[in-house]
Amino acid sequence: AAVRRTDLVEILSAGGVGSAMHSIVGQGKGEQVLASKAEKQRAFVTDKRTRKAYRAGRRSGKSHGLGAWFIEGMEETPGERSVYVALSRSKARQILWDGALERMRKAYDLPIKLSTNDGQLMIRHRNGSSLWLVGCKDKNQAEKLRGERFKRAAVDEAQAFPDWLEYLVEDCLDPALMDLQGPLALTGTPSPLAVGYFFEVTTGLRTGWDRYHS
Repeated sequence: AAVRRTDLVEILSAGGVGSAMHSIVGQGKGEQVLASKAEKQRAFVTDKRTRKAYRAGRRSGKSHGLGAWFIEGMEETPGERSVYVALSRSKARQILWDGALERMRKAYDLPIKLSTNDGQLMIRHRNGSSLWLVGCKDKNQAEKLRGERFKRAAVDEAQAFPDWLEYLVEDCLDPALMDLQGPLALTGTPSPLAVGYFFEVTTGLRTGWDRYHS
C-alpha cells in the first residue's frame, strides 16, 4: 500500500522534525514554515527545488528527514531508482537503513525491504522503486555512478569527503538526475576546517544551492 502523507508527517515527527508537519505537508504550504530549528528541518525535507544543502548538528533528525524524503520520492515514481551516498557502504547502511528506515519500516509498516544483489545494497519498495546505498571512498568509486538514472540523490556526511566531492556532485550525480529532473541533497555536520566544497556550498560561496542550517 502507498504511504499516506500523514504517515510521512508522523515519520518526520518521530525523527525530531516536529509535529506541526501536518499543516505543511498535508496542505502543501511550505511558506508556513517558521524560523525554529525543527521547522528548518521540515523546510529542507519539503523543499522541491533541485539543489539543497543542509548543515546539521548531531542528533538533529537529519537521517529521519532524509529517509522520509527518499520514501516520498519512491512513492512518486514507481519503478525508478534513487541513490544515497556515504564514504563507505557499511556507513551508508548504518546511517540510513539501521538508523532510520528500518526503524521507520517497523513503526509505520512501510512496504520496503533491504536486499543484497551482486554485492550491492538496495532498499526495494513494493511498487518497484528502489534506493541504492552506495559507498564512495575515492574518485574511482564515484565513477560507477556515471551513466546511471536517478530520481533523487543525496550525499551524506559531506563534510568528510575529500576534494573530489565536487566531481562526484557535478560530473556524476547531476547528469544522472537530468532525465527525471530529480533533486540533489548535500548533507553533513559542521567541519572544523573552513575549506572544501561542502563548506563553500553551505556558506554561500557556491551559488545555485538552497541552504539550511540547524
